[in-house]
Amino acid sequence: MAQTITPRIVNINTTIVRAPTPSQLQQSGALVSIGGTTLATGAYQFCGQLSDVQALLLASGSGNFAELNEMATTFFAQGNVVGCYVLELGYTAAVDDQIALLAAWITANPQVFYAFLVPADWDQSKDEVGSVTISAQGSGYLAVPTVTIAAPGGGGTTATGTAVLQNNGVLEVEIGNPGSKYTTAPAVTFSAPSEQAAATCTLSGEAVNVITIGTPGWGYPTAPTISFTAAPEGGTTATGHGVVNAAGVLTSIVIDNAGAGYLVAPTITISAPPAGVTATGTANLASVLGILAGDYSSPTGLLYFFVTTNATNAGNYSTIKSVIAMVPAPTAPSTEFTAAMAFYQWLVNDPGPANQLAPMAFRYAYGVTPWANINNPNIQTILTAYGNTILTGAEGGISTACLFRGTTMDGEQASWWYGIDWIQIQVHQALAAAIINGSNSNPPLLYNQDGINTLKKVAQNIADSAVKFGCALSAVVTATPFATYTKENPNDYNAGIYNGFSCTAVGQNGFLQITFQLAATQFAV
Repeated sequence: MAQTITPRIVNINTTIVRAPTPSQLQQSGALVSIGGTTLATGAYQFCGQLSDVQALLLASGSGNFAELNEMATTFFAQGNVVGCYVLELGYTAAVDDQIALLAAWITANPQVFYAFLVPADWDQSKDEVGSVTISAQGSGYLAVPTVTIAAPGGGGTTATGTAVLQNNGVLEVEIGNPGSKYTTAPAVTFSAPSEQAAATCTLSGEAVNVITIGTPGWGYPTAPTISFTAAPEGGTTATGHGVVNAAGVLTSIVIDNAGAGYLVAPTITISAPPAGVTATGTANLASVLGILAGDYSSPTGLLYFFVTTNATNAGNYSTIKSVIAMVPAPTAPSTEFTAAMAFYQWLVNDPGPANQLAPMAFRYAYGVTPWANINNPNIQTILTAYGNTILTGAEGGISTACLFRGTTMDGEQASWWYGIDWIQIQVHQALAAAIINGSNSNPPLLYNQDGINTLKKVAQNIADSAVKFGCALSAVVTATPFATYTKENPNDYNAGIYNGFSCTAVGQNGFLQITFQLAATQFAV
C-alpha cells in the first residue's frame, strides 16, 4: 500500500495578547478613621454612597465617627460618580500617635490608595524638627561627627539626627527622632572634625614595655608621629609608630625600639591630626503630618494628603507637593468638611479621549460654604501660601461656589501633578503587560535591541495618549541603546534588568489669573 505524504506549506503562529485592566489607583482614596467604625484595625472597605459609610460608623463612643459622617456627607454632595474607601487605623488619643499609625500602615501597604482625607485635628503647629539646613559643611571629617540637637522646653522630647558625609564634609543630617513640643527651632551642633590622641606607657626594667591609649583621637588621614621623651644620658630613646583605621582613629602604637636606661616611664607625644573646620547648621521645625507627607513629596511619590488647615498654619506645608491643603470659610457650619470637596474632585478625574483632564481650579463646589467676604485679608494669605479654599463664582456671574486655586503646596497646579502621575502609572502597567504578553507570543519578546524598541513604542503610545487626554502638553520617551546599556551594566543584562527608559513630560496647566487692558479713545466730532 502506497503512503501519501502531504507537504506542509503553511506555518500558523498563534499569538494571544491580553490587554491589561486599566489602573484605578488614581481613583482610589480613603477617609481616615481613628476608631470611628466597626471595621477591624488596619481594614478598609469601599463605599459607593453615603449610606454605605454611615452603615460602618459607631453609633457613639471613641474615635472620629461624627467627623467621618461629615467627611462622607460633603464628599457625596459633589456626586456619586466615584466612591471612596474608609480606612480604620484603630483608636489612640494622641494626634502624633494617630499620624504614626497611618505612616506605618502606608509602609506596610504601599500603593493601595492614591490619596487620604485626614482628620481635621491632624493640622498642628510646627513643633518637631523636620530637617537641618547645613550652613557650612566643614572639612577634614574622616568619621561621621556627632550631631547634638538642643532639648525643647516644657517636657518635650529631644530630637536626634545622624550626619551624612560627602568629601570629608557634612552633606546633610538624617532625622532619627523629630522630638516634640519645640516652640522655637533648637540649636544644632556638630563635633569637631578631629581630636588629638593621647597615650601612656609602663616600663619593664629600664625599657618601654606596654603602651596604653587613653584617647584614641580621630581625624587622622595617616598614622600620626609618635615620640618619647629622651632617655637619660647613656641610655637609648624609645621609638614607635601609630596605626589608624579607615575612620582615622588611632587603634594602636607599635614599639619599634623599647629604649634603655629609663628610670621613670617616658612621656609619649602623639602628633595632632590636620586642622579641619567644624560644620554648622540650623534646625527647621515641621508638623508631624508635614513630616509624613514630605516622605512622599518626590515626583514619584504617587500619594497625596488632603489636609484641613487655617491661614496661620497653611505655611507649615510649604513646598510639600503631596499636600493639598483646604481652609474652610469662617462661617462654615461644623457639619461641613470642606476638604472632602477637593478630595472628591481629585478622585473623580478619569482622563480619556472624550474626557480630558481639567484643571482643579474653579471646579464647582456643592454642600460647602464659600467665604462671605471676598476682601478678607486671610484669603490672600491662604492663596499666597498655595492653600485652597471655597469662594463664590460671582465674578463670572455664576452663583455656584468654586474651588480656589486647586494647587498643591509646592505651588504647582494639582492637575499638573495628576497628569504626570498618570503617565508614570500607566506606562509602568503597560510595560509590565507587554513583557507578560511577550513571553506568551511567537516570536517572543527578548532582551535585545528589537525588544527595547518594542517596549519603547509601548511607552511612547501611553505618552501620546497622555497628551491627547490633557495630562501633558508634551511627553517624549527615550531609551538607552541595547549595546550601550549592556556594556555599562553587564550585571543588569545577566539579571534581565533594563533601566534605560526615561520620559520627558511637560505638564498641562490651566488659567489661574488673567489680565486684560482696555484702551478708550475719543474721536473728534
